[in-house]
Amino acid sequence: ANASGDLNYQWYHTTVADANKITNGTGVSVDVNPTTTINKYIVVVTDRDGHCTGQGEITITVNPKPTVAIIDPTADQTICEGGQVTLTATAITGATYKWYDNNQVIAGADQGTLTVSPEVYGNSTTIHNYSVVASLDEPGCSSAMSAVRKVTTQPKPVVVFSGAQDICKGTDVNITATVNGALAGLDVATINWYRNNAAATGTATATTTTASYTEPSAALSVETPYNYVVSISGIGTGCDVTSDPYTVTVHSEPVVMVSANVNTICANGQVTLTAESTSEVTYVWYKDAIATGNEIGTTPSVQVAPTATTTYYAQATTVNGACTGNANITITVNTKPVVAITAPTA
Repeated sequence: ANASGDLNYQWYHTTVADANKITNGTGVSVDVNPTTTINKYIVVVTDRDGHCTGQGEITITVNPKPTVAIIDPTADQTICEGGQVTLTATAITGATYKWYDNNQVIAGADQGTLTVSPEVYGNSTTIHNYSVVASLDEPGCSSAMSAVRKVTTQPKPVVVFSGAQDICKGTDVNITATVNGALAGLDVATINWYRNNAAATGTATATTTTASYTEPSAALSVETPYNYVVSISGIGTGCDVTSDPYTVTVHSEPVVMVSANVNTICANGQVTLTAESTSEVTYVWYKDAIATGNEIGTTPSVQVAPTATTTYYAQATTVNGACTGNANITITVNTKPVVAITAPTA
């Protein structure tokens, strides 16, 4: 209140009545905390002698505090690192907003919508609880903090391959990819396979948990590395992933040549068998047939002493285990001659 002279003041709420006197309201100013929508405050000013009285009044309008909520998305979200989520708060005319991430103010976030790309900490699934407060210009007109909307952020998916990386010409390429960290099944994903940076032309299939690719090796060049890459999308917000290359090399079957120091012997004679190949291989020798239990040696050369005509097989396997080849040789065993001495007849 503004008045001059030696004066006494008394403040009232609504009307001038003893019941409406404001406690401690005897000064030039008074602090009030109105709770109703329309509030009239009256000040009565009296001079010291009580001869003259004047009064003035003011009306304070109390607006209800705004109520705010995160209205979109309507449910908690799970995304992959790098994905985005747009949060929308209740629209309140004239309001400014303050957004929080795990109770920490987000700098510069003062609008009714907030687009975030929540981080992952320590390469582990991280939870972000977002909330918002709306404020009007009038004093005290800030909402309570909204209920939180939880956004769970997990690390980017990782593609793990399986399948032979060294195969023999004529064997199909078979690759299986498993995606660790996908938010949706691979059977609903968009999957693209590439070979040496070009679209691969083989057969692709998928289950909920795996993506597979196969193609014949007939059209592939031998001893040439082929780099296969798979690109997968549609498995969750921010979860699109492109794998590192998975290398498959096609090898040719080793050519094996076998020889013997002698091809025909008499019973109980010894023969040295020798295998050779232009490829880097390991050997297993077999007697009679390539079958378990018929093995007789694993060195390039072996010594044998057949008692009857016998066929021997040398099976060569490339050091990468991809290809095998074999050759055989037959050793003929003749019966030792029988010599008899007869006495001359008289």
